[in-house]
Amino acid sequence: MNDELDIQHKLLNLILLAVFIGGIAALFISAMFGNDIFGTIQIAALIVMVGLSLLVSNVLKKPQAAAILIIISANFILLPVMYFYNGGINSGMIAWIILGMIFSLLLLKGRICFILYFFNALCVIGYLLLEVWKPEYVTPLSSPLTNAIDNIQSVIIVTGIFGAIFKYQSYVYEKQQKDLERQEKELRKTMEELKNANGAKSLFLANMTHEIRTPINAVLGMDEMILRESDNENITSYALNIQTASQTLLSIVNDVLDFTKIESGKMELIHINYELYDLIKDCYSVIYMRARKKDIDFRVENDPDIPGTLLGDEVRVRQIMFNLLTNAVKYTKVGSVILSLDYEKLSDSEILLKVTVKDTGIGISRENREKLFQSFQRVDEVKNRNIEGTGLGLAITKQLLDMMGGSIELSSIVDVGSEFRVTIPQKVVSFEPIGSFIMRYEKDHVKKESHREIFRAPEAKILVVDDVEMNQEVMKSLLKRTKIQVDSAYSGAECLQKVQKEKYHLIFMDHMMPEMDGVETFRKMKALEENKNEDTPVIALTANAVSGAKEEYDRVGFAGTIFKPIESENLEKIIKKFLPENMIQETIEMVSEERRDFLDRLDFLDTKTGMTYCAGSEDIYKDVLSSYVQEEFDKKMQKALMEENWKDYKVYAHGMKSTSNTIGALGLSEAAKKLEMAARDEKTIYILRHHQEVIKEYQKIVQKIKDVIE
Repeated sequence: MNDELDIQHKLLNLILLAVFIGGIAALFISAMFGNDIFGTIQIAALIVMVGLSLLVSNVLKKPQAAAILIIISANFILLPVMYFYNGGINSGMIAWIILGMIFSLLLLKGRICFILYFFNALCVIGYLLLEVWKPEYVTPLSSPLTNAIDNIQSVIIVTGIFGAIFKYQSYVYEKQQKDLERQEKELRKTMEELKNANGAKSLFLANMTHEIRTPINAVLGMDEMILRESDNENITSYALNIQTASQTLLSIVNDVLDFTKIESGKMELIHINYELYDLIKDCYSVIYMRARKKDIDFRVENDPDIPGTLLGDEVRVRQIMFNLLTNAVKYTKVGSVILSLDYEKLSDSEILLKVTVKDTGIGISRENREKLFQSFQRVDEVKNRNIEGTGLGLAITKQLLDMMGGSIELSSIVDVGSEFRVTIPQKVVSFEPIGSFIMRYEKDHVKKESHREIFRAPEAKILVVDDVEMNQEVMKSLLKRTKIQVDSAYSGAECLQKVQKEKYHLIFMDHMMPEMDGVETFRKMKALEENKNEDTPVIALTANAVSGAKEEYDRVGFAGTIFKPIESENLEKIIKKFLPENMIQETIEMVSEERRDFLDRLDFLDTKTGMTYCAGSEDIYKDVLSSYVQEEFDKKMQKALMEENWKDYKVYAHGMKSTSNTIGALGLSEAAKKLEMAARDEKTIYILRHHQEVIKEYQKIVQKIKDVIE
């Protein structure tokens, strides 16, 4: 039988063929035993109808029509006629009637199956009762022997047909079982291959990530040295660009690694107690600077009653919030980004943290929303080709929320903006309210951080174990001002030799090293009989910044972990934590009293912002201020105003806005921005009303700066 046909079509052909053969047999038997000519014609008519149905089913490819044709012609015409002219209830017709009714259930699909079966049943009931009431309507067979032969042939043929049907069904079932078993074996084999391939991919990505992060660490470390020590404005500008590009690359590497961990099911949620205010502050500090560079208003609004201390995966909650805010700033050219936080109390120990990020960006069309949370997908790829990113941020966010039992929703209008709403279930450690975030943040920053402090420990001696020479140089450079004695080991074997000869106060151990990695070196070091550093704290130094890495190093026995790229502040904190107190000299202020006095006298400026834009260098800040007072924006804007040259006026107002922002004259920058927008839209009335007051403020600030720097 043709394997391309579906099982219902095959069953129809089988039944029709069986009836066709059975009809031929009945015709032959009828002829042998001398049935009347009318009975022979009836059987021949049945054979013709079956043959016609086979033609419709296989030539015209209409099996349902063929089934309806044979059932109507047989059950409603031929079988009733044959019943009355071939002995009625005492003949073999009952077996054929049963076969006909079962056919209607086996061969038809859908509603027509039950409709025809219902009318067929009514028809059978009708002519059975008619025989009871009008027995004279039934023509009896010629003799008892003929009647017996008719019953025998009907039973044999009908049971043969049923047997063929059931045999075929059993064959199909067994064949399907074998196919399923074969497919299951192939599926298990494929799953095993996929598992092995996924493991190989994860291992490759982990190694690749380490190899990429290691040179990034060197680049960022050396770049920080340039920012610290260079007084050249151009070189500092280049170094800041290197820093930005390196951080972007690092972010991409981390996204790929996070996505791989989630995909492979190896991402673990690490629940700890954390302060919600600190988490928001971390996000705010980074996003605020990014938004400011694009002249976007960024603010935080929160329900002051949100519980302040929560239990959850702080790292992943921060990552979710940061991803949403980064995207909002990235795709917003003008306007604002607002982070809103609210909560819903679920029980005495749990809340639903509600995070909303609303922007006035490009918006997302309805057709693009479906692929928004898919991996490596970015909306309007051509339109946004100049915007950096992997397309993984929202995919990771969605998967992290699924792991946490949270949710994410989106409302968006193209060219108007978007609003992402996130809910995250979190346990509550303390219901003491967080209060107003912005008020707490401003209070924390009343005292301007106008200088940097660092410690000195010239008697301390540390060992850095790392096979990459540039990493060694970065570590030495970062610790140069501390006067700490830094010794180097470029392999695990060299480390084992040195710890037997020299006493160190702290050891930094890189994990990924050839021949003997850091963990193996650490274990062998602890097993040495002659080890002068048996009690020396060993800090794991690694580029493998994935979830659970720190906990794994803790289980091995490391005293702490520091991730690459190394941030000097984190490095100094961990050294101060483990060095004996008597070795740390009093904190030395790395800025002179003269510098403190200089920054204090600039109290009319936001010197923190100014120093940030100048890489923390006082000399660069002085140069920028000197350039600022020489720009003479007041004269340029006044001239453009008198000439009603709004194009140039807009350019000069823009210049005043951006340079005022750079030095920390934030109020003046905002006022200049409004004049710029008014000039762009040729709102001359606004300009005439506010021009003079802005110019006076500018001249006032310029004079104050001159009084300080001259």
